[in-house]
Amino acid sequence: MQGKAGDVSGLTVLNPYTLQITLEKPFSPFLNLLTMTAAYVVPEEEVRKWGKDFATHPVGSGPFVLREWKHNNSLHLERNKGYFDEKAKIEGIVYRIIPEDLTAVTEFELGNLDVISIPASEYRRFTGAETRKNFISSMKGINTYYLGFNCSRPLSMTRGYVRLYLGQ
Repeated sequence: MQGKAGDVSGLTVLNPYTLQITLEKPFSPFLNLLTMTAAYVVPEEEVRKWGKDFATHPVGSGPFVLREWKHNNSLHLERNKGYFDEKAKIEGIVYRIIPEDLTAVTEFELGNLDVISIPASEYRRFTGAETRKNFISSMKGINTYYLGFNCSRPLSMTRGYVRLYLGQ
């Protein structure tokens, strides 16, 4: 974790695009654990280049690459021309950051958004509408949720309770 080990048992770099991980014994949650931030494989040269600002300079090898990032506003992705697998069927994706659920629903209803996550307060209205219910997609999956604590300062206690923000 501190970057001081020369090697780590069980990790082998097979080529510039392949990392082999060997476990001591079968562990079924392992694939899910690989989706956690601490398990990401990142290019060392980019980490060294950006230092503490690395998190604001994303890199990756997926079907899309970052074109533009307007903090707290939007994220624009475009098709990755160098993607190793089947090319994306769309030119790109624009994620709009809309913190208010009802504003997002309004933008969706006006046709300004193609996809939304239906807020709990609107779920019955959407699933109960004959014109909409066939367009709602859901799936069960392995989900990972994080509860982060700011350990750099004492807890903010109000009447013996820890105050939490459970945002998007």
